[in-house]
Amino acid sequence: MIQRVIRRAILLAICWLIVRTWAVDGLGIPLVISSGSMAPTLLGPHRDAVCADCGLHYTLDSVSNTFRNVAVCPHCGIPNALDNLPELDGEHVLVDRAAFLWRSPRRWEVVAFRSPVDARMICVKRVVGLPGEEVQIRDGDIYINGQLQRKTLKHDIYYTWPTGVEARWGCDRPFRLGADEYFVLGDNSSISDDSRTWSGGAGVPSSLLYGRPFLVHFHARSYQCFGGFFTIPDITQIRLIR
Repeated sequence: MIQRVIRRAILLAICWLIVRTWAVDGLGIPLVISSGSMAPTLLGPHRDAVCADCGLHYTLDSVSNTFRNVAVCPHCGIPNALDNLPELDGEHVLVDRAAFLWRSPRRWEVVAFRSPVDARMICVKRVVGLPGEEVQIRDGDIYINGQLQRKTLKHDIYYTWPTGVEARWGCDRPFRLGADEYFVLGDNSSISDDSRTWSGGAGVPSSLLYGRPFLVHFHARSYQCFGGFFTIPDITQIRLIR
């Protein structure tokens, strides 16, 4: 009986390792969004605010609001102080490691890949340019081979020049991708470090693709009680990534 239990436990451990390594990442060791470059699609460190005027609960990305102590309510436009609001961890995501074994990434798809600048770092961005295409950002939109590409996204994105860093590729003139490269951008365009800014070139080779983030399975939310703030998981924010 004991031997049977041990054998089953070993088999389950092996299956877990196989799934963890080759199928889905983020199950055992969480994959946490660490910046605001993909907000509002994916949140890095953030704060939960409640409008003092209309009572609206809304989430504020901490990274892009580092130097501000107020947030403007998106409903009524009233400024709200951020001084006493705790900073919450970034969202936890699951990544399908096998997504691109049988097909290539599609335009507007969110992908995970190893950074061309530092292969130890896993990045999450959105694909806007496919292999061999000529990509240019113009007036907030993406042009491929001179043709405007209609966005099929939940949130409209106005692509801009990055703030505080040099825009090297695809902004002032078109950039031609190689036969095995992808052009990727963050949804929070002004603060994202992506294909526009990398010093070694804009393209992400397919060899660096890590998988497709498909689910946010943990979102932290703060609640005020007894004069303090408490952080708990918000199951209403479990969602598919699009």
